[in-house]
Amino acid sequence: MPWYLYLAIKQLFPTGKRVSLFFVIAVCGVMLGVMLLVIVQSVMGGFGRIYRDKIIETNGHIRIESGEVMYDYENILNFLFMRKEVAATSPYAHGVVMLQHKNRPAFPAIRSIDINRENPVVPIAKYIILGGIYDLDDDSVLLSSSLAASIGATLHSIVEVYTPLIIDKLAEEEVLLPRELKVVGIYETGWEEFDSNTMIATLRLMQELYNLSNGVHGIAVRLNPGYDEEKVASIFREKILPPNELMTWLDMYAGLLWILKLEKNMQFFLLLFIVIVAAFAIANAQLLTVIRKNTRDRFTRSPWWPTTSTYRLLLFPGFIHWSFGNYFWYYHRFGCSLFS
Repeated sequence: MPWYLYLAIKQLFPTGKRVSLFFVIAVCGVMLGVMLLVIVQSVMGGFGRIYRDKIIETNGHIRIESGEVMYDYENILNFLFMRKEVAATSPYAHGVVMLQHKNRPAFPAIRSIDINRENPVVPIAKYIILGGIYDLDDDSVLLSSSLAASIGATLHSIVEVYTPLIIDKLAEEEVLLPRELKVVGIYETGWEEFDSNTMIATLRLMQELYNLSNGVHGIAVRLNPGYDEEKVASIFREKILPPNELMTWLDMYAGLLWILKLEKNMQFFLLLFIVIVAAFAIANAQLLTVIRKNTRDRFTRSPWWPTTSTYRLLLFPGFIHWSFGNYFWYYHRFGCSLFS
């Protein structure tokens, strides 16, 4: 064994002791630093995964819109039905209405679903906490939990819905009465953006409220597992021509995902610098220990002492600390799985 390795091992495992206190402190310092980095990355990755699942469950993987009412959407549905990548499709209409219950108004976003098709794309049935989706018809609606609480509506309440068509009718000196609808269900997805101020109606009811005739605003698409939405969307763009536009969930929520990625990277770099500072502190303490406590180290200051060997003597214990710290953390990484 080279003499410099022998002296380095003596620093780590002094004669008469199983292990030195400094060795334990150094290894634990490295282990805690690696643990902190991995846990933070796992937690932020878990947040991103949760947001991804919620977005896909409430919007689908891909949405097809044209910026105007789509009347020939059946041709697109037939094309999507023949594709092996597609698990389910559903036409939809969406907008904003005025909702009132006991003189308590609200302006929620309303979205339509086709009960016969929508469940595979948006599984709203599993988020119903009161009532049931199968009671939904053209004279009823589903309310989000926060919206229902804000206007004081409960199951079987009667709410009044005012559509933007009222403005057009007033311009024609006509009066359009509000539509009275029954609340047959209240849902809660766990995603604040969707639960805070939304309501769901049937596609036929939405077409009546917005005077769409047989048209829709878009088509929601859910893909089979194993397919990448970006690659599938690029293939579909070659077949589905403008003015129809395809948007993946990554495009629709690019701002939110960018913020999550930025926060994850910032926390990683901040913790990385903290770990580096701690590593330098451990290395400095080790260097002082080697110089002050070992009588052999006075030879390292001699002019005939080989410089390369000195570096090896000082660096080898640090490498051992780093190796043991990483080993103990990854061996006991079950703690990280709790945050994944």
